[in-house]
Amino acid sequence: MIFGIKEKKNPNEFMREHEERELAKTDIKRVQDSTQKLDQEEDTVKGVGDQ
Repeated sequence: MIFGIKEKKNPNEFMREHEERELAKTDIKRVQDSTQKLDQEEDTVKGVGDQ
């Protein structure tokens, strides 16, 4: 391999890597959304406890 020139990848490998990245992004978003929802519920519970 010549310095500065990337080796060509197998197209199937490229697609698999792309799909894995998209799945990872989806999972990260799902976890972030769940965490945000839990934080909001926790704030609600704390607010009710303060009354």
